Amino acid sequence: MRIAMIAAEVAPYAKTGGLGDVLAALPKHVARLGHEVCLFVPKYRHIDLREIGATTEIEHLPVPMGVISEPGSVHSLQLSGVRIYFLGGERYVERGVMYGYVDDGERFVFACRAALEALKLLDWKPDVIHCHDWHTGLIPNWLKTLYGDDPFFTRTATLFTIHNLAFQGVFSRDILKLAGFAGDELPFSTRHPRKSDTVNFMARGIAFADQINTVSREYAHEILTPEYGEGLNKLLNRRKDDLSGILNGIDTDIYNPATDPEIAANFDSSSCDLKLDNKLALQRAAGLEQRPDRPLAAVVARLTRQKGVDLVAQTLPVLTRLGGQLVVLGVGDPDIEDELVRAASAHPEVATAFIRFDPNLAQRVYAGADVLLVPSRFEPCGLTQMIAMRYGTIPVVRSTGGLAETVTDISSDPDRGTGLTFDEFDPLDFIAAVARAFELYRSPADWRTLMLRCMAQDFSWGPAANEYSNLYVKLTEQRHRRK
Repeated sequence: MRIAMIAAEVAPYAKTGGLGDVLAALPKHVARLGHEVCLFVPKYRHIDLREIGATTEIEHLPVPMGVISEPGSVHSLQLSGVRIYFLGGERYVERGVMYGYVDDGERFVFACRAALEALKLLDWKPDVIHCHDWHTGLIPNWLKTLYGDDPFFTRTATLFTIHNLAFQGVFSRDILKLAGFAGDELPFSTRHPRKSDTVNFMARGIAFADQINTVSREYAHEILTPEYGEGLNKLLNRRKDDLSGILNGIDTDIYNPATDPEIAANFDSSSCDLKLDNKLALQRAAGLEQRPDRPLAAVVARLTRQKGVDLVAQTLPVLTRLGGQLVVLGVGDPDIEDELVRAASAHPEVATAFIRFDPNLAQRVYAGADVLLVPSRFEPCGLTQMIAMRYGTIPVVRSTGGLAETVTDISSDPDRGTGLTFDEFDPLDFIAAVARAFELYRSPADWRTLMLRCMAQDFSWGPAANEYSNLYVKLTEQRHRRK
């Protein structure tokens, strides 16, 4: 089949988090199954087309924006069996940073409309358009309205993947005219009664896509509830027969302790004692005392309330009294960054906070830490705990979403456990789980068994790619029956 994916990010060209990692891996694994896959992403200003070896496919692409057309362009490169198309547009997409502008709604209207128009000019008819997150939420809406009678898309189905329901793309209703809509085409209202003057891109993707999925089975169940539904649980319940969960994977070619060029010492399950060299190197780089006997905990995350890292800052004094050390790596909300820096500065002998985005350092942290802390308030999937296990680093996670799906508590299932979990978002529950991990660390034989079990887990993209392939087949069969 022909699968066109559309997203706001793809690593290494444009990435702020897990979305970029997913779009770097999923398309190539789907292509390995024999499908023809292309990916459309905006050409942000920092992407140097000459440097990455991209060529111009469409120099002048007129993109409808309301009653006028804005100039766009399309550039491409072939990578790992996938054609990546970069959508140019000086007015809207070529900015200094990827997100955070007052006209972000207009910017992604432009990018997504450009992708559909480019498909037509390239004469590349997709069987499925796979839309990723709120940025692409208008595409299923367009294919049922503006492009509903367009013979080019007659046999094209849409899949809308929710990577994080908390980010929905809510903008003024003025954007409807710019997007070419005459009015509100939603089959039922999703608007808050006090926010009737807004348009929710995420809601439109959910309402109009032929199928919807999210990035773990557990999260697919959670978002049907008021607690996790972010105000869209009623809409999601209306579409629950078309909603599924497919667990993300990790790129095991990149995240491989046996071959990773970024870490101090390569190791595998037969040489996991060499992990100690990575720990000592990380302690040295973090300015911490080089103590093999002290459990070294780490956080590698966006520093936001969602990730629960404020809980780490709040409990740092207790963590140190338990005999542990801590390394934090990430960027995020300025107030949480400040809180972590203050907490680490108060305990410089045992804690360090690297407030920066540094993928190479992240791999050294995964390889060197003993324990990874992931106390998320909610977590659609989470990649960090999977990467950590690949490097023999034991996860301590809150049992929610993808964390609950990927980490089994060692106490509840000693024969299959892969980490430590806690249920309530509460300092006492969190510290109790950390204390259990530190206690287990002081039993070397049991710790080694747990490390090896973690390293043996298969979080590769192969199973997920097969599930997506089956979903694409289901979608096209449904679409063809309707036509």
